[in-house]
Amino acid sequence: MDILIPILSKTENQDTYLDAAVKGAKKVYLMIIVEAKNLEYDFGFTASQISLGNQLMEDIKKYLTEKGLLVFDVLEWG
Repeated sequence: MDILIPILSKTENQDTYLDAAVKGAKKVYLMIIVEAKNLEYDFGFTASQISLGNQLMEDIKKYLTEKGLLVFDVLEWG
């Protein structure tokens, strides 16, 4: 089964959340959304936060890869 995990905040990097989200998965797609301007809501990342978002995605990718999952990352400009 393939799973898409949108990284919508800076709090998705929690073991319990990730373990539940990928239960039964073989492939995981991590998607981070970057907005070019300031956000009106408390999710996603602004362009000035892209390095923070990338680091978060890399940390999650490492955690899931160590569990034997095939992980892909997607960067979406909103």
